[in-house]
Amino acid sequence: TKKELGTKAPKMMDTVKANILYQLSSAMVDANPDKAYDYANQCWTISESINYKEGIANAYNLFGKIHRRKGNFIDALDYENKALKIFAELKNKSKIANCTRTIGAIYASLGYYPKAHEYLQSALKICEEIGDKTGIASIYNELGFILCVEGNYDEALKNDNAGLKIFEELNDKHGISYILNNIGEVYNKLGKYDEAIKNYEYSLKISQETGDKFSLAFNYIDMGESYAQQGNQEEALKNYLTALKNFDEAGDKMNIAASYSKIGETYLKQNNLKEALNYQTKGYDMAKEIGAKSE
Repeated sequence: TKKELGTKAPKMMDTVKANILYQLSSAMVDANPDKAYDYANQCWTISESINYKEGIANAYNLFGKIHRRKGNFIDALDYENKALKIFAELKNKSKIANCTRTIGAIYASLGYYPKAHEYLQSALKICEEIGDKTGIASIYNELGFILCVEGNYDEALKNDNAGLKIFEELNDKHGISYILNNIGEVYNKLGKYDEAIKNYEYSLKISQETGDKFSLAFNYIDMGESYAQQGNQEEALKNYLTALKNFDEAGDKMNIAASYSKIGETYLKQNNLKEALNYQTKGYDMAKEIGAKSE
């Protein structure tokens, strides 16, 4: 229709196209980040050409999420702050919360946990005001992860279970899979390995159903950790190598570095010093490159 109308086509047709491209990109951030970036770039190009501010901010938000997924945290922060500034001008609370949550998650990946808590709590407050259940559950997921890293396991489980309950109400399989993995990680840290494996396997089953490579990779790396804690280094190594393959295919530098580290630890326990040094060095170099302090 737009082609038939030519120059007489109303501007709204372009805003609709930009919004569709935004939705397509959003749906593919985890499954295919490169394709998601292509859709986001098309969204940005159209929005810029007609000065559609929400479309521009949507594209910046997606660029931030995709860069975060690939481990380019500084670029991710830059894009999310650009998006946040525009959404604040537009007074779009839902999108403000979305950007604020993503910024919090980026700070967590960089190892700046106090800053991560600050942004996530701010996002949680907005989500509760507007009744965004998916947003609330996603923030509980992020908080559960950070609290686990900080060693506050009781609070981590409290947040994870609160998020899981909401995701189950919404029948959000993607969210359920990720948060089950978080719960498994807490149980692993507590030494409750059977409980940890049970949650990992349930999460793995859902990930296989949905075809989510990122969630699958997290399942394998966390199951590997659980086997390692139990002294089964052979099974641990098998899971870590599978996780590395998935993270490598997805281009997730942060978790490629984490996988290298875990593989190196396992080879060290097996007294294979040459391979241990090889993988730890790879992990260190990649983590340093992307500024991932925790790794």
